[in-house]
Amino acid sequence: MTNIEVETLLRRNKVPYTFMEDGYWRLNCGDHVILMFHNEESEFLRFVMPLIPVPQYNREDVYRYLLELNCNGVFCGSFAIHADSDSIIYIDQIPTADLEFSEIITTLNSFVHIIDNHLPNIREIIEEGEGQ
Repeated sequence: MTNIEVETLLRRNKVPYTFMEDGYWRLNCGDHVILMFHNEESEFLRFVMPLIPVPQYNREDVYRYLLELNCNGVFCGSFAIHADSDSIIYIDQIPTADLEFSEIITTLNSFVHIIDNHLPNIREIIEEGEGQ
């Protein structure tokens, strides 16, 4: 699949997005921003959602919570740390071979669901450490 075909899927299905550069789009999903990357050679779409800066307090508790979620709380994606921005992110990727738009929507919906259900808990763990 080419970058033009990926963008055509977005446009045809009226996904609000901003073209950043070839193979890089910023998708708007309600209050959430999801970055989507496509490298035509890798045959994958990669989705990244920046969440929060790596916390100064309760860092170990936050990491433990995220690792537990990666094991038991999420099915496809995972929480990670983006080295360049020192931020906690949520990331997933899907293959582009025989890609259907429903796969993109399913991935975006899973991002929103996971973040709406887990980001408040992450923030609560951080706030507990700030109060100590």
